[in-house]
Amino acid sequence: MHHAMGHPHLEALLATLKKNVKLGSTRITTQDITDFSKLPCWICDLTKMKRRPFVPLIDATIPVLGKMWWFDSLSLRVPAAEFRYLYLTLFSEGNCGFKRVFGHLSQTEEQIEGACLRLRAFNRKHHGEIWIGRHDNHPATKSADWDEFILDSDIDDQTGPPYCHESSAGPVENQFGHGVPAANALLRGAALDENHFY
Repeated sequence: MHHAMGHPHLEALLATLKKNVKLGSTRITTQDITDFSKLPCWICDLTKMKRRPFVPLIDATIPVLGKMWWFDSLSLRVPAAEFRYLYLTLFSEGNCGFKRVFGHLSQTEEQIEGACLRLRAFNRKHHGEIWIGRHDNHPATKSADWDEFILDSDIDDQTGPPYCHESSAGPVENQFGHGVPAANALLRGAALDENHFY
């Protein structure tokens, strides 16, 4: 059951079982759940990250919907099947956590700016202009071209300190920290040659 659901954590598995007590002809017993909690999934233990024991210090003020976006990039080990992208930039809205992902070919300022422009075009239709952009301390966002782009866009560019990813990229790092290991667990459980997402 845990493998079929995509390797969720115990709370998600219990919530699903509470809604669907009988699945097909197989009945899940209390003993099955006890056994699962005592003997965790080896794929999850091997591939999922452990969280850090501290809470980052960030501004807890809830922003206006669609006005603050966090973003960070992830490099892929092999080019994506569609458009041969080598990098994914994940944008997460600061209020409701809505997500948008854009692929690009390099980590240059021009490519990251292009992803930001695509996000702005999407957001403008629904919520107007973006006020705040938060991201980590990537070298492409320190260039003069990036400063000019931010000045022209009238966005408050909030860059985090170096080597402190969880506070600077916030929910995006958390989403990568959950999504990437979950993808690795799914790939490892499948009979494929490729078993690492990044």
